[in-house]
Amino acid sequence: MHLTAQLVHIIEDLPGALDRLTGVAGTARFEHVVAQLRSEHISWQGLQAAESQWREKGFTALDERPRWDETRVDLCYLRTADGAEIDEAAVADPAQWAELIEEETAVIDVETGEVVDEATVDWNTEADPEARPGPLGAMGGAEPYR
Repeated sequence: MHLTAQLVHIIEDLPGALDRLTGVAGTARFEHVVAQLRSEHISWQGLQAAESQWREKGFTALDERPRWDETRVDLCYLRTADGAEIDEAAVADPAQWAELIEEETAVIDVETGEVVDEATVDWNTEADPEARPGPLGAMGGAEPYR
C-alpha cells in the first residue's frame, strides 16, 4: 500500500503516527493501525475545530486537564456575592477563562439522535440492523435497546 495524501496529513498531524506505522510495516497489523490512525485523526480534527471556536471568542483552550489551585478554579466552585451559584452567563471577559475540550463516547439512537444508556444495549444484536427491542431473557431487567 502506498502512502496516500490522507496518510501524509495524519503523519504530520498526529504525534507518534509515523513510529506506529513503521513499527507494523510489512505485517498483518499494518491495515489495522492505518484504520486506527484515520479514526484518531478524525477525532483530532473535531477537537481542533471545537477549540478554534472557543479561541475565536477569546478563551484559552487547554491541552490537558489543569491542576486546580488558587489560580485555577472550576466554575462549579464559584459563587456570587450573595452565595448563589454562577453559570456561563457570568463570563464577562473570555480572556480570564479557559476551556478544556474532551471527546466522549456515547451510544446514540439513530432514529432520534438521543443518547442511550449503555447498560440497556443488547450487544449480541450489534451486527443485526433488523433487531428490535425485546426482553432480555435470562439476563432479566429492563428491555435492551437494539
